[in-house]
Amino acid sequence: MAHSPGRRGVWHWYEDHARGTGELARGFADVWGGGDLACRLGRDHDTGKGACAWQDGLVEEATTGRKVRRPPHHAAGAFLFAQAARRHPVLTPFAGVIEGHHTGLPAWSELKVRLKTLMRDSAEVDEAISRVARVMPEILDGTCPAAPKWLDPHDRTSVEMLVRMTYSAVVDADRLDTAAHFRPGMHPQRAVTMAELWERYENRRREMVAERRRRGAPSWLDRLREDIYGEAVEAAAGKPGVYRLHLPTGAGKTSPAEASRSVMQPCTGCGASSSRSRSFRSRNRTRRSTAACWIPNTGRRRSWNTTPP
Repeated sequence: MAHSPGRRGVWHWYEDHARGTGELARGFADVWGGGDLACRLGRDHDTGKGACAWQDGLVEEATTGRKVRRPPHHAAGAFLFAQAARRHPVLTPFAGVIEGHHTGLPAWSELKVRLKTLMRDSAEVDEAISRVARVMPEILDGTCPAAPKWLDPHDRTSVEMLVRMTYSAVVDADRLDTAAHFRPGMHPQRAVTMAELWERYENRRREMVAERRRRGAPSWLDRLREDIYGEAVEAAAGKPGVYRLHLPTGAGKTSPAEASRSVMQPCTGCGASSSRSRSFRSRNRTRRSTAACWIPNTGRRRSWNTTPP
């Protein structure tokens, strides 16, 4: 079993949860070409639950209602994936998706040590793997899922970004499949486009500005923030790159930065275009009384005097 019966009184069978999580993760990651990879990680993420000690703890907890300390269940799946990735070492870091699906992505240095230990002696995971293989023999096929075609194995940044994107897909899939067991009839909400998010964000910002104006005439700082906001949004439509907002604390960096991301996102897409993605970084300059922002469309550096007139 993967989860207790809950209010329905029906156990969540392991194979149902494993396959359900895998397919959900595939659907999330297909967008950037990583569906097969995410599906494998989602399918095998709970392999460690096959251990007798883990199953006994789950049954005791379900029957007594008391919390029972169970052994960690992430190592078995991470070990399986690392074995499959031996001929494709660029994919080995993705074992961290399973290793950290409850605790967060581990550092690569820590993951390497952990995997080497398991490769030398896999006794702690062998029982769980063999028991799960009885109901899901496909976990022993040893094949390695394909990476997205756009992934450059020599680009560490691209590999790390894909690990994080895949982690998000697998964790979301795990939680949604688990929630569907405990709350039957629940379905994931419709995916919201960036255009819709941008409209919501802009409408909410207008309401916030209107409410502030109802309380009194705009101050010099309000006018400055509106100026910064407008130019940041305009700059976001420019050439992909890194834009920096050199502004002191209180100048209103958060709204321009978030709005810029919303404007940029519909233009960047996924997959091969990820190398062209843009970001907006803000930095504090608390010791200066002048704020400046590079305006990519014009090649100019725009400065604002932030000292009250």
